Amino acid sequence: MEFKKINTKTSIFVLLLLTVSCAKSDRIDIEYQDKYKIEKVYKNNRLISSKTFEDEKLIWHAEYKNGKLQKGIEYYPDQTVKTVSELIKSPNHFYNVLYRKNGKIKSKGESDFFMKDKTFLKRGGTIYYTEDGKISEIMVFEHNDKKEFLIRHTILDTITDTIIVDKVYDPPMTVEEYNANYFISIN
Repeated sequence: MEFKKINTKTSIFVLLLLTVSCAKSDRIDIEYQDKYKIEKVYKNNRLISSKTFEDEKLIWHAEYKNGKLQKGIEYYPDQTVKTVSELIKSPNHFYNVLYRKNGKIKSKGESDFFMKDKTFLKRGGTIYYTEDGKISEIMVFEHNDKKEFLIRHTILDTITDTIIVDKVYDPPMTVEEYNANYFISIN
């Protein structure tokens, strides 16, 4: 009879523990960071998605698998899609498509995502498009986990479909240097 009492108490304890733990495993947590509201959705205690709002407007939606970012969508203030980034190779290699406010593609390329800085750094080729959807330039990047470097820049004439400028940077130029010296660097 003593065994039965202990067994019953143990069973009730285990049942309560399971009920409490299951109730918390599927949930939505809401956090506030400065002017941002972040909603995190958990399934079986694993983060599966999150949404970030600024002034009640969705600015970022993320999807996760096994706690790792799989896809991120950034939005313009009018709620149209600004950027879609999808994981193509673990742990942090993404394919990015940037859109103009009118919904047309602005650029396509690859980058690496660094969680600690919440930063995407370009790598490899990035193709830039005109408003009409024609390829206008191709830039090739590399990075050192902290800064992006431009290693090649090709500018196309979209009317004649010819190359206007094809410049290789050796040594590679930081993107900051390139932006500060744009007209000088392509001559």
